[in-house]
Amino acid sequence: MSVAQAKVVILVFAMPGCPACHEYLPRLYQHIDMAQKAGNPLVLYSDNMIVGRDIVPVVVLNSQSTDPQLQALCDQHNITALPTTIVLPRWGMPTRYDGALSDADIRDMFANACSLAR
Repeated sequence: MSVAQAKVVILVFAMPGCPACHEYLPRLYQHIDMAQKAGNPLVLYSDNMIVGRDIVPVVVLNSQSTDPQLQALCDQHNITALPTTIVLPRWGMPTRYDGALSDADIRDMFANACSLAR
């Protein structure tokens, strides 16, 4: 299955050279690893990865890319500050987080996303 068929997807818009992104992304990756070890269905998505419906892919996107599809996605979500994290459930409203999240906020966001995937 593709990412588009997952029940919930977490998009993280960031870019190289962004101080807030540089601080945020390593902590985000660490929390993904801790969540996986605790049995939660989070996975750091990479190109062409197969994702089951109950898996929560975390997709980190380089907002500086010149890829027209990625720029259209940035425009669609009105990305103006970095990092920006968006939890996109298949049904319901997305939740947007502008800026680097605290560790507690990352844990809460992941818990909410995982509950949407069940």
